[in-house]
Amino acid sequence: LHQISLEQVLKNSEIDYIKRLSAKIDGEFCQLLYEIAMNAYSKFNVHPNPKEALEICLLRMLTFNPLHKLTETTVSTPKEEKKNLKKDKSKESEKKTNTSKSFINSNKEWADFFNKIKMSPFARNYFGNMSFKSFDEEIVTLVSSEPMEIPENILLEFKSILNEAFAKEVEIKIEVGSVTEAPIEIKNNEIIEKNNKAEASIKNDKEIQHFMNKFNGKIKEGSIKPLK
Repeated sequence: LHQISLEQVLKNSEIDYIKRLSAKIDGEFCQLLYEIAMNAYSKFNVHPNPKEALEICLLRMLTFNPLHKLTETTVSTPKEEKKNLKKDKSKESEKKTNTSKSFINSNKEWADFFNKIKMSPFARNYFGNMSFKSFDEEIVTLVSSEPMEIPENILLEFKSILNEAFAKEVEIKIEVGSVTEAPIEIKNNEIIEKNNKAEASIKNDKEIQHFMNKFNGKIKEGSIKPLK
């Protein structure tokens, strides 16, 4: 990915297959894959099961494609439209009641809000690694650990989500600084904490320990998962 990125910008690679790949792969897609890999690598040492972390990383690379349209419209017949009209209206009013907010005051509120709303994996991967700074009037200011060029379609998707959630036009401002307790980090820490509690509960269960000692059994590392 690193060599392909350099070739796409500098055009100075002497390796034929790198040249061919750089011509075929979209530049933004290549950068997204690289970022997914770096984010996954940085969390390997804290993930309860590194093998699962690698599998998730590869699945994201295979699944995510920013060239696909983020929003798709489906064509429905007049009968379907009439049938679903009342249902859609009631859902829309219910959705506004449940998700509409006027403002957010803290990073915890932002993380709670972020982890509950639905969005594409691309938007979640970009904005989920930023921490909240402020929400003044109609501007949400987020903090990124490094300068980031977000693809326009992903930025528009996230902005439309905020506009709907806050029932007004919201602008997004990104500053470079120290990121602490980003939504994805908080979510991962919650998962790790639940896994640790589940493991401790199993290991401290006297009946389970008695059963294991009786049959000389062992618990496979990383196999214990909390109940959802």
